[in-house]
Amino acid sequence: MSDIPGPNVAVVVPVYGRLAKTLRFIESFQRVEYDSYALVIVDDASPDGTGERLARDYPNVTVLRGNGHLWWTEGTNLGVRYALEQGFDYVLTINNDTCVSPDFLTH
Repeated sequence: MSDIPGPNVAVVVPVYGRLAKTLRFIESFQRVEYDSYALVIVDDASPDGTGERLARDYPNVTVLRGNGHLWWTEGTNLGVRYALEQGFDYVLTINNDTCVSPDFLTH
């Protein structure tokens, strides 16, 4: 891997419930070999405490809170708007039921 940092990537993940899948996704992403990324989870008022759990156990993950009426599309849009406002170079939208390989972002 190069010592030159790559472009900053915001990884936007809209979620509603399914905490176990979200935790598995985060664990998978923590093994990614690319250093210039940030996870942005958009929790649309999950009834299972997803937002609270992520905020407590994963302080490096940005958790944006929805009102329970965002659904997938507006949850994604909220995350993308946040990423653009924060100046990320790229935005990756992805589902929380995905597991990635360590070289996922280096390609």
